[in-house]
Amino acid sequence: MYYRVNPLEANIQMASMRRQKTDKSDAHELAKTHFRVEREQTYQEEDYYKQMRAMTRYYDELSSEMTHLYSRLHAILQLSFPELEKLFSKRSALFLNVVQLYPHPDHVLVCSKTVIRNRLKANTRKNLSLARAEEKGIALIEAAKEAYPAISKDDIRCEQVRDYAKRIADLKEKRDQLVQKMVKLSKDKQEFRCHELKENGKLDMEKTMSSLNKTRILENDEQKKTNPNSNETFELGFVDSLKACLYMLLLL
Repeated sequence: MYYRVNPLEANIQMASMRRQKTDKSDAHELAKTHFRVEREQTYQEEDYYKQMRAMTRYYDELSSEMTHLYSRLHAILQLSFPELEKLFSKRSALFLNVVQLYPHPDHVLVCSKTVIRNRLKANTRKNLSLARAEEKGIALIEAAKEAYPAISKDDIRCEQVRDYAKRIADLKEKRDQLVQKMVKLSKDKQEFRCHELKENGKLDMEKTMSSLNKTRILENDEQKKTNPNSNETFELGFVDSLKACLYMLLLL
């Protein structure tokens, strides 16, 4: 329990007191005002909301770093093997695996269809059927035959683009783990029980925003009754908690 005082308000409360202007005397006089001025107890949010705010900001940092790496990866692929970005979804795990395995068309052309299929199957973390892997392998070989790279397969930038793809894959995995932690931390919280907002497996963003906004308004009104100065703290905590909720719903 503690009380937070606005500096201007504290100065007004001590204006009528005769005092020397030193830090020590100011602290003493301010402490004395506490016995004659009724103050509201400063609102302290739950540790849960502090953790959620920290995790959502960490999530944003990871996402920002991934965006920069994707831009660098794209710039090099335009020189080595631009067809990959047309053949695969650029945000998929399979695309990142292919970039690490075959950053240059010459790496593809020295391998058979079977070798490519098996390597794709072995290096993809998500379930990938042999038929699907073979289909992608054939498409990869055809793309490699039609490619005209601007750099050779021994160029250092091929190694560089592999490194970018690996770092992005690691960041994606870390981000998914972070969301799982948020889900686990929030499973018993009433405001995050939003599974009913999903219809036919798709997230209804408008309904989600509306329901969470109602939760915010109700909590905020109750908060004003106990501490009229706590609105700013609550609003900051809610924004990050709302972002965390949306991240989790998108994952489900």
